[in-house]
Amino acid sequence: MRKLFFPALILIPVFSFAETVRLGGEVVIPVAEGWEILGDSSSYPFLLMSSDKQSELLIFKSNIASDGSIDNQASLKASVDRVIDSVILTLPDAKLLTSSGYTAGDNVRFVLEFTSQDDAENAMVRHRMMGVLYRTADGNQDLFTLWGRAAFADYPNYEEDLVSMQRDFRFLGEHTNDVFIAAGQNRMMTVGIPIVLVIALVGLLHLRQRQKTARPKARSAVWVCGCGTENEPREPFCRFCGQRSQLSRIS
Repeated sequence: MRKLFFPALILIPVFSFAETVRLGGEVVIPVAEGWEILGDSSSYPFLLMSSDKQSELLIFKSNIASDGSIDNQASLKASVDRVIDSVILTLPDAKLLTSSGYTAGDNVRFVLEFTSQDDAENAMVRHRMMGVLYRTADGNQDLFTLWGRAAFADYPNYEEDLVSMQRDFRFLGEHTNDVFIAAGQNRMMTVGIPIVLVIALVGLLHLRQRQKTARPKARSAVWVCGCGTENEPREPFCRFCGQRSQLSRIS
């Protein structure tokens, strides 16, 4: 049986980084040596890529309204399990490797490691997805999804960097010290609560699948997304739908 664990204390070794950067004016992440930020660093999604362009870390943000928030560990686990069953395991040749979760002071985190087949590259890819959940001062919740990936054979070369960058990611905006609502105030868990994370992550996974099939048309000074939007050459993501330029994909 798959279980999502929340250990009380986790000891993790410390690694060195080239620099810590602020993105979107509200989050910070230590960029591992040999990695760089591509594209606009002021709006989501953010893209960090290894210098050899063989591994990447994408950062997304989703807002969860207070009436559909994740209020306890049980509802979080239910949501994550549904993501696994309804999203991740539906990817081509997908296999779940690990599933874990833990409380990290003022935020809650879950980590999903899995493999899937990249049909466009005809290669197996290993993924490390971390969800970071904060409760904001207005009672809503912000879910940050940090999606790392690399070719299966090359993944060990980047695993330490991905783990460390995800681990030290922080949200600087106003937020409470407790992600879950106080004991005794738990609302009845509705069908909507467990699927909130599913909706967010389905969008991300669907985005990645569309990136593999989109074929932008060449045009001077701009690239045209599969959705028809014209984008500047320096923009790695479509400013309308979020799809990534084929020119900036991992080779």
